[in-house]
Amino acid sequence: MRVEFNRETQRLAVIGDPIAHSLSPVIHNALYGAMGINAFYQPLFVPKGRIEIMNDAIPMLSLRGFNVTMPHKQAVFALLDEVGSSAQRHQSVNTVCVREGRLIGHSTDAQGFALALAARGLGFEGRDVVILGAGGVSGALALEAATNGARSVSILNRTPERADALASRVSQLSGARVQSAGFTARELELFAARATLLINATPLGMEGCGDFVSLVLLRALPKDAVVCDLIYDPPATRLLEEARALGHIAMNGLGMLIIRRSRHSSTSSASCPAITSCERSRPHSRPSGASVKARAHPVSSG
Repeated sequence: MRVEFNRETQRLAVIGDPIAHSLSPVIHNALYGAMGINAFYQPLFVPKGRIEIMNDAIPMLSLRGFNVTMPHKQAVFALLDEVGSSAQRHQSVNTVCVREGRLIGHSTDAQGFALALAARGLGFEGRDVVILGAGGVSGALALEAATNGARSVSILNRTPERADALASRVSQLSGARVQSAGFTARELELFAARATLLINATPLGMEGCGDFVSLVLLRALPKDAVVCDLIYDPPATRLLEEARALGHIAMNGLGMLIIRRSRHSSTSSASCPAITSCERSRPHSRPSGASVKARAHPVSSG
């Protein structure tokens, strides 16, 4: 796609580590071209733990906004001047708008995932949801599930303490009982046995990020379980391939990405890449920075 730059061209980006796999630039630039929006969207490699380099990159590149992918969805809070209500609630940011030098963070991951499920005739209601990973998007999806009729929500992570903390916060916000556990083969198999919606929100399966040591957990799933992998490159991870082979509905993260990006571009100007009407609420000020035993996290009474 050929882009002609001029003084009015608005520059946008997506940051992450890794980032070369991202389809966001392709989707955004195609949509901008089709809609006649004078903008250019590019990928930017920002190493894990180096989010502060965006302080120089934003003015250097004259960015009007940028999307945020792993592993920066929580680290980016340190840069923000304001936080939208959804990002504040989910403690995760996937979009930053630059307005008069101020950085405003928003989150649309949960909405995008819910719409992708709905497009397949699926939803959270009545499901036993098991989420692998305890990063920013995991929290957003756990809260969305807990507040939209899920029968149960469980979060598993290689660092159990992170799963504990996230489950506790989701419980406090939603009023639902959320369980947490580690990532051992036994724990994965135990929770998979009752999962009717299994979501991989870790980078396992993405090129260069390793993979699951074993996928025995899939054989423990109920027959009607749905398996979602938020990774979309490769289009079919080993997790999804084996899930399909066992007869499960399996979906990657591409639908979530396309729905979210198309809605963003059709409901906003290019001055910010991903602000939808539902995010135009008053922003908050910058926040201050052997046997398997599942941990339940009920709402705190204090």
